[in-house]
Amino acid sequence: MILDQWSNLGRYAAMGSGFETAARFLAGKKPEDFAPGKMAVDGERVYLSVREADLTDQPERWEAHRRYADIQILLDGSEAIMYAPATQAAPSIVYVKGDDIEFYEGIQGLRCALKPGDFMILFPGELHAPDRPEGPNGHSKKLIVKVLMEKDDA
Repeated sequence: MILDQWSNLGRYAAMGSGFETAARFLAGKKPEDFAPGKMAVDGERVYLSVREADLTDQPERWEAHRRYADIQILLDGSEAIMYAPATQAAPSIVYVKGDDIEFYEGIQGLRCALKPGDFMILFPGELHAPDRPEGPNGHSKKLIVKVLMEKDDA
């Protein structure tokens, strides 16, 4: 897991071609440049979605991915993302390959508060519970960039 500010995203381009593509695409963009929805940046290797949500203090929904890293960038509002390293615990909902997601219950983790312009990179296997309010309720608009972590066929 990495927690940093959007203005520093270019520092992570050396982590692989997908991160370089994402950093290059996002360079010079502003939060208002993004409307809710999905968009391909580099086919299935790098794509993004913009999501606005009202956040409530409902039970945490822990998730992990196997193929993609998430770059979750808070554009507006406030949000916390819970984080825990990989676990040997069995998922509560079996892995859904097409969505690259599995869910867990009963995980204890670290609460990371984000303000607009902050981002987290969550690598495959790292558990996270996004969409947590700062306070009893909240609202957030965020950009989620998915970066394929499997090696290129080249």
